[in-house]
Amino acid sequence: MHHYGDNWFKKNGEDLFFAIDYCCKIWRKYGRIEVHGKEKYGTFRDELMGFWDGGLHSLIYPGYVSIQSNFIYKLDKFVIKPITRLTKIYKLGQLYQHIIYNYAIQKMCKKYPHIIDELVMDLDGYEIIKPCIFGKVDGINIYKKYWK
Repeated sequence: MHHYGDNWFKKNGEDLFFAIDYCCKIWRKYGRIEVHGKEKYGTFRDELMGFWDGGLHSLIYPGYVSIQSNFIYKLDKFVIKPITRLTKIYKLGQLYQHIIYNYAIQKMCKKYPHIIDELVMDLDGYEIIKPCIFGKVDGINIYKKYWK
């Protein structure tokens, strides 16, 4: 943990803020993941509100808690969600979102190897971060190093 104004922040704070901003933009733009990221005590904390539920509303308006369109909400409830759940299409969508979630973190860990622990240790989806073709960071090992 780091405090704003200490030497670590003066040296690495800008890199951390860029990595947080990049990850949140990639997650929302390409993965349509409902997430809000922030820096707290020198670590990346994300408020992961959930992955795709099989509906059209959560793809069009990721991150919104309230209903933005009654027509789309009713269409989701009675038509789209039952079809996506029955055909297991929503599982493919969630798999894609997990890949995008992992990709953004792995890319930032490659770009800023000096702040890998700060990027991964407080993530809500730390178990999704696994070694793959994007990088070698393992979220579970980093999480266990700091939280017991």
